[in-house]
Amino acid sequence: MMITYTSYIWLPLISALLVSAIALYAGTFRNTPASQPFRVLMWLCALFSYLFVLSLLMTSLTLRIFLAQMLYIPAAFITPTILIMVIHYTGHTAWITRWRLMALLLIPMITVVLVLSYPLHTLLRYSPQIDLSGPLPIITFKRGSWYWVHQIYGIIIAINALAMLIASLRNPVLRKRNTLILIFGIATPFLADIPTALRITPIPNYAWTSPIFVCIGILYGWALLRGQIFAVTPIARGEVMDHINDLVIVLDNNGRIADFNRAMQEICEISRRNIGTLPDVLPSVWADLLRRYNGVSTHKEEVIIGTGENQHVYDLVISTIRNQRSQPLGRLFILHDVTVRRRNEELLRKNEERFRQMVETMPIPLTLTRISDGTYLYVNHLASDHVGLPQSAMIGKQAISFYADPRVRQIVLDAIHQNGSIHNFETQLKRIDGSTFWALFSASVATMNDEQVILSGVIDISERKKIEEALRYANDRLEVQLAENKELQSQLREQATHDVLTSLFNRRYMQEILDHCLTLVPREMNFISVLMIDIDHFKKINDAYGHKAGDLMLQAMGTLLRSQTRQMDTACRYGGEEFVIIMPTATLDVAVRRANDLRHAFANLCVEYDGRDLRATISIGVATFPTHGGNSDTLLHEADQALYMAKATGRNRVYAADESLAAVDKLLSTD
Repeated sequence: MMITYTSYIWLPLISALLVSAIALYAGTFRNTPASQPFRVLMWLCALFSYLFVLSLLMTSLTLRIFLAQMLYIPAAFITPTILIMVIHYTGHTAWITRWRLMALLLIPMITVVLVLSYPLHTLLRYSPQIDLSGPLPIITFKRGSWYWVHQIYGIIIAINALAMLIASLRNPVLRKRNTLILIFGIATPFLADIPTALRITPIPNYAWTSPIFVCIGILYGWALLRGQIFAVTPIARGEVMDHINDLVIVLDNNGRIADFNRAMQEICEISRRNIGTLPDVLPSVWADLLRRYNGVSTHKEEVIIGTGENQHVYDLVISTIRNQRSQPLGRLFILHDVTVRRRNEELLRKNEERFRQMVETMPIPLTLTRISDGTYLYVNHLASDHVGLPQSAMIGKQAISFYADPRVRQIVLDAIHQNGSIHNFETQLKRIDGSTFWALFSASVATMNDEQVILSGVIDISERKKIEEALRYANDRLEVQLAENKELQSQLREQATHDVLTSLFNRRYMQEILDHCLTLVPREMNFISVLMIDIDHFKKINDAYGHKAGDLMLQAMGTLLRSQTRQMDTACRYGGEEFVIIMPTATLDVAVRRANDLRHAFANLCVEYDGRDLRATISIGVATFPTHGGNSDTLLHEADQALYMAKATGRNRVYAADESLAAVDKLLSTD
């Protein structure tokens, strides 16, 4: 018979079954980053225990030797998996790159190769013998040099994982009880494996680590059922940094590269391997820029990078990063690309210059007058010569002072207001010396620099036919030019207040509207509610289907907000996948009800992309003035905290600021 019974199998068998059950149940937390490596770890522990049980049951010496060797396959990957789980749990996922992961698994992979190639070498374990001196027949091996490499490597990895968990005890985002459970669960089998490796246990070569999994399994099972050990994990810094469209780079106190976001990585063609190096590894224009501000702690400036068509204009902001004790840790460089805006402004300036040059070369007297106060903004040299004053002296003078009869000025204005223009109006004007002359007056209304102006021309009646034709030509040319200016001004206004992707208002305009609404509260309204909205698991949509799918989801969100908000409400894109709605006059109850309506509407929304129907949910935090704050910063902070609790407690829900505070108290009390 190939199998024999021994009572020593029960503890490892119970641990194998218990750990397998934990691995299956942990699948319900698959949306939490740390739960994935945790499940892999539990399956590795279960496989180790199953193989150990089989090795105890087999009577065939060949099978027992084979199973004893196979134990090293799951054992080789247990400690690296522990470290990966801890990295995810503590929110340092940016550290895990493809090359680092390959380096981490190199020694375990070599161990697997050595196990599978036994008995062709003596590097791992060799010369198996059966030891009958104890209560249980045990297979013993001589140990090769790689056995100690395997053991020492596991010890180093386990110590690093425990050090990271101990350091994370100061992280307020992580629950301390959960961290202590993980520390205990990792340290206990790690410490139990040391006597086994040194053969100082009551039963030599009996894997006491496997029976200890019973206690660890009970502890982890209780933590998952009652404590939800992976319910809250910190958002990785990289997920936030990589959603910032601006270029971001951090230098430490020694002037070395400490961090950068994806936008900076793409434009400078650098990788995470460059962290810790001097800026000299960057392209020369960027390295020169950083060296230029060496030692500068706080600064704002507009800088130009590149030449020709590759030239970009950035708003540069430098600030010092400090720790909780206000000690400087490094300097943060943020560069906001304003190239398009600056090009439009330059184009507008050139158009205005061309307008002046064109007006100046016209063969008739032309003037540009402000409607609001009737002062001259511009006159060409013919107009100044006609009245006997230099051009500079006419700027700012009242147009009414050059009418022989001041009452005619009002008649002209009335006609312009009524018809938008006036043509071939005969009137008597006067020069600076008091002499008068009859003129044929034509004018039209235009918009320049966001204010209404009158473009007018004056000609002698004796030259009527000739001048009328020239004026018509001039007006056509000028109207085209002014239309181009108006279009450019409209583009600049749109860029300054709206988000390009969603067509919602941008964050800067939202801040202005919120501050303005708060100033009106005492006179016109009693309440103002703020909704802070975040699309759940938005990164997974980008990762699974690409950024184009993510952009379609953001555009669908913008369309929904425009259709579901009141006319008096203001919907804006706050940044990344976050949105804010300002609801004047809305009480907290009304705002929560409207937030739930939005939540249901978005959950029912389907975005079609590449033949797939994409769906997502949103979490919403609600805060109301004056209940939750008396200024915009406080309201936004309270709404953001409520949003945080909505996401932390399961997502796809609405939390008011009062409820989020109660939820925090509840969480603290459970700790």
